[in-house]
Amino acid sequence: MITKSLAFVVASILPMQALADSHSSDVRINEIISEYAAECAKDGQTLEIDGDEVTELTTEQGKTAYVVFGEFACSEDGHLWCGTAGCPIDIVIDGRRYSHRQIMRLLKEPPDFVSETESGKIIYGLRGQIFN
Repeated sequence: MITKSLAFVVASILPMQALADSHSSDVRINEIISEYAAECAKDGQTLEIDGDEVTELTTEQGKTAYVVFGEFACSEDGHLWCGTAGCPIDIVIDGRRYSHRQIMRLLKEPPDFVSETESGKIIYGLRGQIFN
């Protein structure tokens, strides 16, 4: 069953290659999605991808940032990662992944603003509210 689930994930991820501006960013996005798929596969389910889970933003520095919004669903259990506080996010800039485990914040929708500091940290926001 895991092989079937992984085949579904690979087939679902391939169209997203056009979103990535570099190979390393593409690899990180696929890595994040594969982690969600593995969670579903544990229970013999497949990951459902609506197509709006990955958004592209331009940082203040002119770099492309990809936001992976954890609003994925497992085929039978629905949206396991989201709750009343929102969903986890991962941000990928230049192939570097800022994981929700590092960010420690759930959002009700993807951020609409991302910027990098000189020290390599990120600042992101949603409708005027800024987080770092």
